[in-house]
Amino acid sequence: MMSSYLQCAKQYSYYAIFDGHAGVDAATYSTAHLHHNLVGSAAFAEGRIEDAFQEAFEITDSLYVKRTKEDGVDQLKASGTTALCALIEDQKTVYLAWVGDSQVLYFSFLC
Repeated sequence: MMSSYLQCAKQYSYYAIFDGHAGVDAATYSTAHLHHNLVGSAAFAEGRIEDAFQEAFEITDSLYVKRTKEDGVDQLKASGTTALCALIEDQKTVYLAWVGDSQVLYFSFLC
């Protein structure tokens, strides 16, 4: 399904872990939307993956906040999430990104 969405010559695998705070709302929203905001950014199309992650985090956050305000959910409880993301490009390059108090550490070993 993802291959029909991305029109590019490279192959990508995406993995993410979200840790919701004060409920699952922000984590659930991020699970459903972050990857779309990542691959839909101009930075991703230009191959600037680091910038694409930053844009995706910011866009996802602002859209989630907007949605909760429109729905009145922000008055009930404030939900947040951390995010740990890995994007593997052509089975060779690993990009790691995170937001919040969770962090990723990556080691590469040549065999």
